[in-house]
Amino acid sequence: MDSLEALPHLTCTSPRLETFALISMGASSRVAQIVGMDPVKENALSGLKKKIIDGNYLTSLADRDVLVSEGLATILNIRVADTLIIYGQGIHGSTAAARLRVGGIVKLPFPALNNGTLYLTLTNAQDLFSADGRITSVAIMADNVRNLPSIVDGVRKAVGNGVALMTWNEMMPELVQSIELDNASGIVMLLILYIVIAFGVFGTVMMMT
Repeated sequence: MDSLEALPHLTCTSPRLETFALISMGASSRVAQIVGMDPVKENALSGLKKKIIDGNYLTSLADRDVLVSEGLATILNIRVADTLIIYGQGIHGSTAAARLRVGGIVKLPFPALNNGTLYLTLTNAQDLFSADGRITSVAIMADNVRNLPSIVDGVRKAVGNGVALMTWNEMMPELVQSIELDNASGIVMLLILYIVIAFGVFGTVMMMT
């Protein structure tokens, strides 16, 4: 982490421990993505604190509360200050189970994430899944997309070849396709508009002639 944060053109980094587990509330349960993160660094990277719609954001790594996405809270009828159960699998097949208090409800922009995501602090997640000192990923924010090639080279030298390194367009090809489709539809609409304008000018010139 120190070597990554020392690289130029990086605005922030956020270490994460991500996995899936069963979330239960009363008689209802659902599989959800569990994201263990540093509250301060994650907020600097993704602005997660601004997405809180009820309750409070996590204050530090020592916080034991969890944040539940709005859709998941609706499905399981979860409210702030409720206690939910997380049941999953830790390192080497160990059982990961805990009762945790809901500190806040967060609304995420993507429906798939909003319907099945739970946030807790990185230290809390490491304790829960018996993964002391371990992370699964580091999210990196660049100051400018033009600096992406140099950043990729710098990160590669810092972490070595044993770690998968992916840019945002490699991680989210569906989003890239959506952007390309939107650009293509914009070009088609402009072409139609130019054709209409051209016929209007042509008709005016012809009548004047």
